[in-house]
Amino acid sequence: MSSNVKKEKGFTIIEVVLVLAIAALIFLIIFLALPALQRSQRDQQRRTDMGRLVAAWQSYQSNNSGAAPVTTVAGTPAAFAAAGAATTTLATLIPSYMDTFIDPSSNSAYNTVASTTTTPGQIAIYKGTACGTAVAAATKTWFQIGLEQGGQICQSL
Repeated sequence: MSSNVKKEKGFTIIEVVLVLAIAALIFLIIFLALPALQRSQRDQQRRTDMGRLVAAWQSYQSNNSGAAPVTTVAGTPAAFAAAGAATTTLATLIPSYMDTFIDPSSNSAYNTVASTTTTPGQIAIYKGTACGTAVAAATKTWFQIGLEQGGQICQSL
């Protein structure tokens, strides 16, 4: 008895659907992870900008007998707001020879704010307080940048 069953070459519909489902799952995982990765990279750029800002500030002070680049930023956040600098760009506060600071999510200069809470694209600079407090510390300058993934980074000089 011989069998004359002819086998056709090719894929069955189940095999094709299974491969497409696996490919769709891989693309879904990539598209879900990509925005979080991008936010993380922008926050890392903000951390780098914080380091550059602090270094530029210290460089200015060492070249100018300890004077701060900005005389209007003094005291508490309320005093900063009273000076009329509640929402301005960082470029107007720091002399033009210093680095340009661009927020990675908006591609425009950081805005300075008179608040102890900063959001992405905002920077707070206070003189005469320690980082995150209202405790007077005459020799301290406090810098704060808001992060996209929540929270803020703060550094005192």
